[in-house]
Amino acid sequence: MRTPAHLEMTGGKSPRQRVWERVRAQGKPFELADVRPADMNRATCYSILKGWQAAGIIAEISHPQRKITERLTWELIRDQGLEAPRVNRQGQPVTAGRGNEAMWAQMRHFLSDFDYRELAAHASSRLHPVAGDSAKSYLHALAQAGYLIETRAAVRQTSSPARYRLDPRRNTGPRPPMVQRNKQLYDPNLGRIVWSDPYCLEGDA
Repeated sequence: MRTPAHLEMTGGKSPRQRVWERVRAQGKPFELADVRPADMNRATCYSILKGWQAAGIIAEISHPQRKITERLTWELIRDQGLEAPRVNRQGQPVTAGRGNEAMWAQMRHFLSDFDYRELAAHASSRLHPVAGDSAKSYLHALAQAGYLIETRAAVRQTSSPARYRLDPRRNTGPRPPMVQRNKQLYDPNLGRIVWSDPYCLEGDA
């Protein structure tokens, strides 16, 4: 079972992001020990690096005379920017969470007033469509946590959904708040849980 985000992240940053920042800061070939955070086990860090290697983002430096007991060395060959590349160990893009990222970006930068249908439409792309039900569920969680201001209540007689805008005071940063399986909302920009469903039993996942 996957570890909840608030336990997996440190300082609002995922393990992948923490390793990536160390890789970019090296400016020279590096070994696993150079980029592994002190509180991260070797297997986790190695898996992250192998995924980037498979994706062609870092490359293992060839040492024709290297013995099997010697440590691997990599170099960064495709800098992807500030955000860590999201790939699995096989180098394939990880798409989980892309919809929330797109919706959060739309709310922060482009949409001043919206309902869940409009948000889903604006956040969708050809490769990563956002379902209306997903947008509706995400907006509900954000509204419960006080991130949204309702600008018009839903009208059931005409099937008109509620309209919202992002509360400027809750524009906490670029990373989207995450809805966890136990109905908690975790904000990685703040590095803490910002809302919990009072009807959800503690420890449920």
